[in-house]
Amino acid sequence: MRDLEIADDDALPDDDEDRRIDAVAAERVATFDPAKAIPMEKMLQKFGVPSESQEALRELETGKGKSFRSVEDLMDDLHGDD
Repeated sequence: MRDLEIADDDALPDDDEDRRIDAVAAERVATFDPAKAIPMEKMLQKFGVPSESQEALRELETGKGKSFRSVEDLMDDLHGDD
């Protein structure tokens, strides 16, 4: 048996956790019932997402949002020219 380096040893629990998360996600996808799903609007309201953020999310969801070449361009659009 080879000696594990600290980095290798630390990675093992992460790999186990990744496999666990994958299994949970696969089960949820397999058993998903759209009739029982909570609409996004209700979730946004429940967690207090501001209305301007809700509008931005709707744009992304419908594919009508803007595209930006860089984070700087995005920030300029969000904050305007100061």
